[in-house]
Amino acid sequence: MTLRTLSAMAREVARFPKAVFGYNRVVLSKMDYGAYWQFIGEVEGEVPRIQVICDWVEEGASVLDLGCGDGKLLATLVAQRKVRASGVDISGEALRLAKGRGLTDLRLADLASPDFAIMGEYDYIIITEVLEHIPNPEDVLARVRGRFRRALIVSVPNVGYYTHRIRLLFGRFPLQWGQHPAQHLRFWTLRDFRWWTELQGYGIIKAVPPQGFPILYRLWPSLFADQVVFVLQGE
Repeated sequence: MTLRTLSAMAREVARFPKAVFGYNRVVLSKMDYGAYWQFIGEVEGEVPRIQVICDWVEEGASVLDLGCGDGKLLATLVAQRKVRASGVDISGEALRLAKGRGLTDLRLADLASPDFAIMGEYDYIIITEVLEHIPNPEDVLARVRGRFRRALIVSVPNVGYYTHRIRLLFGRFPLQWGQHPAQHLRFWTLRDFRWWTELQGYGIIKAVPPQGFPILYRLWPSLFADQVVFVLQGE
C-alpha cells in the first residue's frame, strides 16, 4: 500500500463525520449556473474520471461534450488525443473559462430546453456529472440517439455510496451538493442507473469507477465508488 493511498484513506476517514452528520454551507442564494461558475472558477488539480475517458477515446476523434463546464475534459482530450472538440453549456461564465483553455467550438444552450437539438454527428458524445442536474435527462438521452457513431460516455454520482446510506439511517438525505441544495435533481444507485438506461433504450458496454473509498471502490463499486463512468450504445 502506497503512501498516497494511505493519505487518501486518512482524508476519507477525516471527512466521515461531516459526510454522515453534517451539511455543506449554502453559498448561492439560488441555483444559478452563472453564479456557480463565478464562485468555483476554473477547476484545478486531478479529476480521475477525465483520465478514464481519455483512455477510451481514439486519437483524432470528434467529441461533443454536453455540459462541458470550464472545458477541462475537452482541453485534456485535445492535448492527449488531438480530438476535434465541441462543447455545450448553459453558463456563459463556464464557456468563458473554456475559451481560456483554448477551446473555440463552444455553444451556449440549455440541455433541458425542449428547443435544444444536436446538429451533425460525432464519434463520441460525452455527458459527465450533468444528467443529475436537469429535470428531464430522459429527453437528453433521446436527443443524442443517432448523433454519435462510436459511443455515448456518461458519468453520474452514486447515491448508493456508503456515506449516503449511513446518512439515511440517521434521517438525513444523501449530501451530493456543494454550493446549493438544488444542484442535483435526479439520483441513481449503480443498479438504478443500469435499469434506467435500459429503459431509455441503451446498453452499458463498460462501467468504470474512477474514485471513492481507496482500494474498496474498485472491489465493490456499488457501495464504495462515489461516481461511475459508463460507455453506452443504443440498442
